[in-house]
Amino acid sequence: MDLVENAASNKGKTETFISQFARYFTPFIVLFALIIATCGIILDSANWKEWIYTAMELLVISCPCALVISVPLCYFSTIGVASRQGILVKGSNYIEALSNVENMVFDKTGTLTSKVVPVASDITEEALLNLVIYAEYYSTHPIGISVVDAYGRENIFSEIISDFTAVTGGSKATINGNKILVGNYKLMHANKIEIPDVETSNLVIHVVKNKIYQGYVEIGDIIKEEAKETIEKLHKQKIEKCYMLTGDSRTIAENVAKEIGIDETHSELLPHQKVEFVEKLKKNSKGKTVFIGDGINDAPVLARADVGIAMGEAGSDATIAIADIVIMGDNLTKLNDLITLSKKSKRKVLQNIIFCLSIKAIVMLAAIVLAAFNRVMNTTYEFPLFIAIFADVGVSLIAILNSLLLLRSKKSKEMFNKKGEIKNE
Repeated sequence: MDLVENAASNKGKTETFISQFARYFTPFIVLFALIIATCGIILDSANWKEWIYTAMELLVISCPCALVISVPLCYFSTIGVASRQGILVKGSNYIEALSNVENMVFDKTGTLTSKVVPVASDITEEALLNLVIYAEYYSTHPIGISVVDAYGRENIFSEIISDFTAVTGGSKATINGNKILVGNYKLMHANKIEIPDVETSNLVIHVVKNKIYQGYVEIGDIIKEEAKETIEKLHKQKIEKCYMLTGDSRTIAENVAKEIGIDETHSELLPHQKVEFVEKLKKNSKGKTVFIGDGINDAPVLARADVGIAMGEAGSDATIAIADIVIMGDNLTKLNDLITLSKKSKRKVLQNIIFCLSIKAIVMLAAIVLAAFNRVMNTTYEFPLFIAIFADVGVSLIAILNSLLLLRSKKSKEMFNKKGEIKNE
């Protein structure tokens, strides 16, 4: 919790373009209109009404309604489309950040791998596996949950379990009066338990009963079907590098990384070491760094990344609460959809900004030139008021319609039937 609080307090919030635009553009244009009116009255006092009219036209033309409405609408539309696809985004600034991603950092267990199942142990007695299952019964870690689920929670007599404590690298519990400690080799070393050297590509859970070593159980990872496809698509979307951070052994991490195409992997990490790695990565990167995880131990690094994405189905409450984006259903391919949506949103924002400012600049310049021409040539041509109104209301409507086109994306339409109802699938 201390890591989470510190990480969250250090996390900078991206200012959107519209807030910067309103801060400088609005005062500038009001001042500019005042200068036009004042100079006109001083230099051409006989036609002071025309100069005031021209200044007011400039205010109508330059009104930033088009940008104030259309730019946020682009982000809101994107958030709406994402939510229809089971992706919950907690702010438009995260959509903006995702359009400039350089590094994608993944947790392994529960994110790139789904279920873990017991595959072997050095003691074949069922009692050893039972100790692991009962000790992990109240665990919120994906490994503990998967092991218990594989056995069947309905087959466990939870009444005999007491004093459960989740510790870094494993769990402690009292089962039928016996103190049980299960976890990785780091936890065993921290408790001064001598353990054998185990050569395996699987995760090893060591078991201690009343401070006496009992043996170990191997846990096999099942890589998610869509993991490899997701990494390949991320590379096609010009993501600089995909990393994997895990507390598991180097052998396990490298095997998973090799199979799904991860660029770089770092193993045997504690939660604070994951935070340090992401901090270093952010410091040396020009683009944004995204972290995707699910366990409670991922909460600190989720808070510190530029964008933290939690896997909603397997994720802990703390992880989902601290994350910026939550993917419901734990389907990794939605990452690709999310990045595609963010880039479309960015294009729409740029289109609206360029279109609105260009039209307003052209019409504003035309109004000033016509006013000057009338004074020099002593003519009385009036600038058409409907053009000024178009530069305000017309441009706003066009920009809004352009923003709403995001709702008609292919992915969005596929989710609805002809009646506008969400399809069961």
